[in-house]
Amino acid sequence: QAGAIHLSQESGFVDFRRLLIKQQVKRGGVIQHLILSGNTGHGQRHGFIFGIADIQGRNTIHQGNINQVALIVDDCTTGYRNTQGEVRILAQEALASVTVGIFHHQIDAGRTFGAVFRYITFRAGGAFLTALVFGFLFGLPLINVLRKRQGKGQPIRNDGPEGHIMKAGTPTMGGLLIVGALLTSTLLWARLDNPFVWMVLFVTMGYAAIGFADDYAKVSKQNTAGVSGRVRLLLGFLIAGIAGTWAAWFHPAELTGQLAFPVFKDLLLNLGIFFVPFSMIVIVGAANAVNLTDGLDGLAIMPVMIAGGTLGIIAYAVGRTDFTDYLDVHYVPGTGEILIFSAALIGGGLGFLWYNAPPAAVFMGDTGSLALGGALGAIAVATKHEIVLAIVGGLFVVEALSVIIQVLY
Repeated sequence: QAGAIHLSQESGFVDFRRLLIKQQVKRGGVIQHLILSGNTGHGQRHGFIFGIADIQGRNTIHQGNINQVALIVDDCTTGYRNTQGEVRILAQEALASVTVGIFHHQIDAGRTFGAVFRYITFRAGGAFLTALVFGFLFGLPLINVLRKRQGKGQPIRNDGPEGHIMKAGTPTMGGLLIVGALLTSTLLWARLDNPFVWMVLFVTMGYAAIGFADDYAKVSKQNTAGVSGRVRLLLGFLIAGIAGTWAAWFHPAELTGQLAFPVFKDLLLNLGIFFVPFSMIVIVGAANAVNLTDGLDGLAIMPVMIAGGTLGIIAYAVGRTDFTDYLDVHYVPGTGEILIFSAALIGGGLGFLWYNAPPAAVFMGDTGSLALGGALGAIAVATKHEIVLAIVGGLFVVEALSVIIQVLY
């Protein structure tokens, strides 16, 4: 018989676990306490829960050879699938025939403090505060630089509302503050081995570059033309195409190329090769819808923060097997880290809003609106919630339709 056995990631868990369980089954012994601890992040296909839920592990548990199990895991994974993506097990299901409870485990204070950084929720809070402080620290210096270099500020269209004329002379490109806070916070707090984090950052930075080029052209030439619309769309679709392919590559096999519908979990539309073009339309459409909204009223930042926060919570939920089973939504491993990006977006947005509140000291410009809109679209594609984006971002849809109707009329 064995007493309390502590298996941790640091002890080479996968090989040690297989050896231990097989030997235990062979000897017919009893494990009184099996303690599993460590990080169970997205990159570990042989996660701790899967470690005791494979064939040997299930046999051991179902035979009653493990009497008590204590789980010490982070908040991003309480269950996992195997490498082929065919087995999906909650901890409660794997341990159905044993007593699951809290088992006291003594660890030093240094490891206790370090363990909190494994929690996505903790790091999301850190990303929010970092982005917020970034905005407060660098907002005023950036505005002063933009005002000095731009002179007359953002050109105002003559055919726009009369109230927009009062905004003449206000510097633009304030989106640099949001994007800078967003990038810094995400790189500091998110797991950099997560492909979805890099996908969303790629789209955000790509569209920020397009917006920056457009803003620079407008300010330097002092007209509202900017970069050609065809060039902007071409570059936007190129970035979105790469992102769509990126997402499809890392989606689980059962969801690759599928369009998911809200409420109806079992309702999937197989888009096949058309998924990438569809994702391109979603990302480009979101970017331009937010851009139009900001151009109309200059107050896109709050709706973006609301939509970004909502999508961040969705990303966190669909990245956890326990939440997806409870909420009856599709499980997309790894998307939980996007919550950190969303938290940074909200923090950076609040930092910008401090200077953008009437009378605005700076406009976000296309640098910010295209970047933030593209980010929303990328998150929706990554989490398989493209249709939900049209709901939580309904304001952007209405504003875009309004512009289209007016232009056609």
